Order: sequence, then C-alpha cells, then structure tokens
Amino acid sequence: MVAGRIVKQLSPRYYQIDLSGRMYTAEMAAQKTGDPYGPGDTVYVRVMAKSGGKALLQIVFPDFPDVVSPKREDFVKLAHAAGWPEDEAALSMVAALVARRLPLRSEIAESLYRRLKAQPAPTPDLAGTLLIDILEPKS
Repeated sequence: MVAGRIVKQLSPRYYQIDLSGRMYTAEMAAQKTGDPYGPGDTVYVRVMAKSGGKALLQIVFPDFPDVVSPKREDFVKLAHAAGWPEDEAALSMVAALVARRLPLRSEIAESLYRRLKAQPAPTPDLAGTLLIDILEPKS
C-alpha cells in the first residue's frame, strides 16, 4: 500500500492520482460516504495488477487503512504516508490506531504520539492502554 494525492475526480468512482510525480487512474475499493475526495487529499492505494507501463490501482479509505495481518514494514509505510516519523512511538501509535480502525491523522493520534514520546520504551500494548485513557477519560 502506498500513499498518493488526488489530482481530480474523473467520475463518482474514479480519480486521477499523483504517485511520486506520475499520474494514474484509480478506482474506489468501496463506496465512500460523505464528501468525495478533493484535489490534494491523501489516499492510500494498492496495486491490483501491473502490465507494462500501466497499473490497475485501487483506493482504500485513507483514514482506515486496509491492512490484514500487518507487519512492521506496513506500520512504517503508514506512519510515513501519514506524515509521522519512523520512530518507536509513531510505529506503536500507528499499530494501536490501525487495530481499532481509528484515523491516523487526528487529534487522538497527536495526543497519543505526545504521550508515547514521553515514555522510555513505547510499545503497541502501551499505546493501546494510553489510547483507552484518551478515549475514555476518567472524571
């Protein structure tokens, strides 16, 4: 899965996207509810097929990456695509957010990252615990 930027909407299900300076047409993986993507929006795409110089791309929802049995390199890619550094705090945060299908770019993510950076040894388990404190604060 890689990140790209929407250039323009071609039809309700198709978009022109920019991946590292090259233009591609990509199809939505599922119907997006709410507003359509606009120029400059970041989306995650996966390559469905490749033939010669062309690729069939599919857009997955940018806030809820479709990662099945994620590995460390998936978290590295997602952190990088979402603008997070490649450090243990960011990778732990991404793992916790992906497991709960929460947005990678949000106030929750910012708060979780700040808390994890303050910890001597951030882990996905610690991120999950801190995330519960953020989502369900005690009064």
